[in-house]
Amino acid sequence: DPAQTAFMSHRIREAEGRGETLTIRYEWVPLDAISRHLRRAVIVAEDARFYEHRGIDWHALREELRYSGDAVFRWTDPADLQALVDAVRYYRENRDAVRGRSTITQQLAKNLYLSPERSLVRKAEEFIIARRLERFLTKDRILELYLNTAEWGPGIFGAEAAAREYFGRSAASLSRDQAAALAATLPHPLTSNPA
Repeated sequence: DPAQTAFMSHRIREAEGRGETLTIRYEWVPLDAISRHLRRAVIVAEDARFYEHRGIDWHALREELRYSGDAVFRWTDPADLQALVDAVRYYRENRDAVRGRSTITQQLAKNLYLSPERSLVRKAEEFIIARRLERFLTKDRILELYLNTAEWGPGIFGAEAAAREYFGRSAASLSRDQAAALAATLPHPLTSNPA
């Protein structure tokens, strides 16, 4: 269980750059100590095919970036590589219109090891790390890591800290409505208030 993530370190450095001090609120809890409502809400909101893909949702990429490769991407398949190059080209030409569609595993890779920077290099690193996470960890462990390291507000990381901050209760006791409000916060945690 990580004591701190690259994303937390990034937020601390950002605050220091502004001459501020950021206090990180973060408390690790096991997956079974997080409300099933929150687990479901996050999967529905962030990555509906979480249990079906292997780190990269090629169906979502097909929709968003006009990816024309196979549903199961292979680095050794020239057609898949060409489809990936075409998708990257489409992204570069239509960057402002592309929403993102990162999987939970990709978001975990970003949270643990990378930064919020938006670049093709960072996205490539995210893809590689996500595939490795999927290779070595179970889906439940990936979900546990994500729910414990996701940013839920300024200095608020993890479901337990978010539940206590916004609702004054543990992540295990979140109601369905509270879980939905927290899940809705994830795309814009610094400007959203689930309470």
